[in-house]
Amino acid sequence: MSEPEPFTSAELEVLALAWAAQQEGKAFRPTDDDFTACHGLAERGWLERRWNNQNDDLVFRWSQQAETALDINILTR
Repeated sequence: MSEPEPFTSAELEVLALAWAAQQEGKAFRPTDDDFTACHGLAERGWLERRWNNQNDDLVFRWSQQAETALDINILTR
């Protein structure tokens, strides 16, 4: 089994913002500078892409896979 790919500083910032938005039941709408990190995190399962029909924007949500990964991390400490 290979080691997980480390997060970049931009990805860590996006993850923190997406997690905080999820705590309020909201999606995260990234800035133009954050889209690359968001798409990379979505490909790795940490975020889910969603279309916000109300604002006609692409938004990202904290994924269930990300929540499960955090739960497993807590359990294995």
